[in-house]
Amino acid sequence: MGRFILFAGLCLVAASVASAYNIVCYVNIDAQSRTAPWNFDPATHFSGAQCTHMVVAYADIGDSNNLIEQSAGDTTFYSSVTDLKNSNADLKVLLAVGGPGFDATKFSGVATDANKGTFSTNVISFLRTNQFDGLMLDWRFPETDEKDAFTALCQQLSDDFDSDTTSGDSLLLGAAVSGDPVLMNDIYDIPALDNHLDFINIMAYDFYNVAYGVVRHHAPLSPGILDTQDFAHWNAEDAMIFWRNRGATTEKLLMGVAAYGRTFTLSSQQFNDIGASASGTGDAGDYTNEAGLLSYFEICSGFPSTQMKWSDEHQVPYAFDGDQWVGYDDAASAELKATFVINYSFGGVAVWSLDLDDYLGQCSSQAYPIVHGLFTTLEADVSTITFTTAAETQTTCPSSDLYRGCVGQENGQYSVPGYPRCFYNCWDGIAFLQQCPLDLVFNEDCACCDHDDTNVPTGGTGADFCQNMDDGIYAKTDNPAQYNHCAHGVTYIRDCPQNTVYSTSCQCCDHAT
Repeated sequence: MGRFILFAGLCLVAASVASAYNIVCYVNIDAQSRTAPWNFDPATHFSGAQCTHMVVAYADIGDSNNLIEQSAGDTTFYSSVTDLKNSNADLKVLLAVGGPGFDATKFSGVATDANKGTFSTNVISFLRTNQFDGLMLDWRFPETDEKDAFTALCQQLSDDFDSDTTSGDSLLLGAAVSGDPVLMNDIYDIPALDNHLDFINIMAYDFYNVAYGVVRHHAPLSPGILDTQDFAHWNAEDAMIFWRNRGATTEKLLMGVAAYGRTFTLSSQQFNDIGASASGTGDAGDYTNEAGLLSYFEICSGFPSTQMKWSDEHQVPYAFDGDQWVGYDDAASAELKATFVINYSFGGVAVWSLDLDDYLGQCSSQAYPIVHGLFTTLEADVSTITFTTAAETQTTCPSSDLYRGCVGQENGQYSVPGYPRCFYNCWDGIAFLQQCPLDLVFNEDCACCDHDDTNVPTGGTGADFCQNMDDGIYAKTDNPAQYNHCAHGVTYIRDCPQNTVYSTSCQCCDHAT
């Protein structure tokens, strides 16, 4: 059974996110065992108000094709998170299984035809018993010959979740997946997974590590001049667009944002820009105690402000101190990533993790600066932004961001969001931009220029547009800078961000340059 799309903003109270975006916040059970004062306690340190969903990480897979605690006493931590629903009526709490360092053969075992049904039944029982609202799969990573098995496991869980009648609400199903275009193409059947998942967390971080011998930012928003060949698409923008172009529903895609940095030891303190030589991973932090990784709270308090720099091309910060170098996200880069999500009408963001953000507010007056940056940007009322007109945006084809049109696409012709007369002719990943004659628009169904009869609404008009319409997003023919958002027959008129117009081809607001 196909999974529905979650529009968080249609049901949240005013204290929560007031838009159609999900903010999914992970919390690591192991963080409760850190040295004080950074031993994270959900009941003490988080109210739940800035997240639409929380994900507790991680559970284990037992020998009986079932979910089990990773450590004795984890259920107490589960309760401390699920109890936040008592003061946040619309908050959903999910349980993640798997993660980095997890024995992937356990997923292989439960994904077999013989075991997946039993596993699914046991999962439902475990989630219901512990008051969870769903499951997040974090299989890192299926082998290439396990692509179909992963899809089948998701289908089994999805179907059984929909059929479960033990509670009024169906359980939610999501998955954390790779943002590497090469890897994702080999191990994921993206259109099939899209049918079975409520949301897809694109882990748009950890693209680089010390194995490449140079310092690189592990979570760039945009590509840089050094990012060529296989590295050209190792950035958050391309990861998100690849998944969209390969067949995932735009509104299901969440941009993964890391509240931590990846660290390196510089070969020479004289050379500290991105691309400088690295001799190894960076030193472990006093609280996270993992070489090559620092929490944001360790970064903001441990590096001199004078050595905190900004990469204009990657749109993210980095810092250095002596021979130590770190690439990370902060409030400013989080806001830019959230803006990208808005511009392309993606479903929201997923943060790893609350306990790595500066949740005590030691570096500024604002606790959780990264989560807060995402929240305030996605919550912002974009109706105050001025827009370009259709005449200004559709008479010529775009001149910038051209390369994105063929990211992840097979050879062929594809529409250009926001430019009905324009289309990409993709060949070996290279985009050639072409334009239809006057009075014709590009039609992907025939890969040809055709008369425009695709944008006629079938519902009512104005506030009555969504009467008798299925839930979803529809064009507003009287204003290309707006779109109709239908939910349960109610019409929500949404505004596209600045310099974007609504495109029926991608069901998103895309750049108009």
